[in-house]
Amino acid sequence: MEKLGRSSVLILPNLSLIQVACARLKQPWQGLRIASVHNRDAGEWSVGAGPEHGLHELLQVLVREKLVGVLTSPENTPGRIARMLLAEGVAGDFEMAVAECLLQDGECIHDWMDVTVVSQRGFAEPNVVLVRRCAVSRDALFGLEDARFDQRKPDKGLITKREVRAVSLARMALQRDSVVWDIGAGSGSVGLEAARLCTQGHVYAIEKNTEDGAIILRNRASLQVTNYTLVQGKAPAGLAEWPDPDAVFIGGSGGELRELIQICLARLSPGGHLVMNFATLENLGTALECLAASATVWDVTQLQAARSRPILEMHRLQAENPVWILCAEKPVSEAGGV
Repeated sequence: MEKLGRSSVLILPNLSLIQVACARLKQPWQGLRIASVHNRDAGEWSVGAGPEHGLHELLQVLVREKLVGVLTSPENTPGRIARMLLAEGVAGDFEMAVAECLLQDGECIHDWMDVTVVSQRGFAEPNVVLVRRCAVSRDALFGLEDARFDQRKPDKGLITKREVRAVSLARMALQRDSVVWDIGAGSGSVGLEAARLCTQGHVYAIEKNTEDGAIILRNRASLQVTNYTLVQGKAPAGLAEWPDPDAVFIGGSGGELRELIQICLARLSPGGHLVMNFATLENLGTALECLAASATVWDVTQLQAARSRPILEMHRLQAENPVWILCAEKPVSEAGGV
């Protein structure tokens, strides 16, 4: 088009296979989103896989949209797509229809089916798939209550409380496509809420405690978050393998705070934000020393919320522990290093 010019080109439109499939199924398609996995063999889906996996983009589209038409390939089949939904624990929210060999002698339409059925069947090539979401989460998009997250018991508290979480997420200045690091993930509350906000991005989290790691995975499944990768280990080990972040949250440092701040500031995208929560003066002081030696702009907010509690037939306020929220922004003009 660029070489010949628009006036020299005549485009003859035709029906797409997705349109034909919708017509065969008597399915309105004006609200349909088209996706494609008609490319290289992506391999079977693994829970927690990142954007490097060939099915990652499709999965994010499926969990966002109500109706998706998918162009498949001989390797990336309807069954593989169904097994991905099963692995993520969201299969019960979807149903699938498959149209085989459209406009050919062997045309066959498989009307709406359970995802489990599709996962166990083979279909003639070429085919297209329609995926329809039947159930929609009623969870709030932002500011989930603490009880929505599984937490370690009996010693509760390894969760960023809702009031602090809301302010921390706001200060991270997230975009829909942000890459986020969550270091010292605890129960996963901050990173999982970030993933739900960054629908076209991805969250990479690390947690050293194995029990907390299991809790994070349960919360991930419960919230049906699919753009979240958990690494079980102690930071900074493993951070070098992650893509550069647009935002970083440090909720726990495991005694490596200085090194973590240096790494995060070096890797943070220009204009990106580093947000840290501290409950102790010592850790706050250490972080301030590190930031003072850098070129970042920073500020501190102390947040202490009080929640109502019943007392007889009345209510009183019970204070939560005060938390310092330390925020640093990497200058946009800074191309690299700190």
